[in-house]
Amino acid sequence: MVGNKSFPKQMTPNQKNTIPIYHGRVWPVGLGNASKRLNVSIGHLHHVLTGKRQSPRLVEAYTALTTELKGAA
Repeated sequence: MVGNKSFPKQMTPNQKNTIPIYHGRVWPVGLGNASKRLNVSIGHLHHVLTGKRQSPRLVEAYTALTTELKGAA
């Protein structure tokens, strides 16, 4: 860094908290679209998929939605 208020020359990503990328997207089905179809909030779906919350019904529904959309594509 140069000066008191300048930005670092190269930003390094945090390697500990990375989420796998599927074809340029974070999830195989976008969280916004999936949350609307599954009738849950985006935050709740994200926490279930990352393991911070438990919801076997939601995991099964998301897996079924992913399988359905892969078959349609």
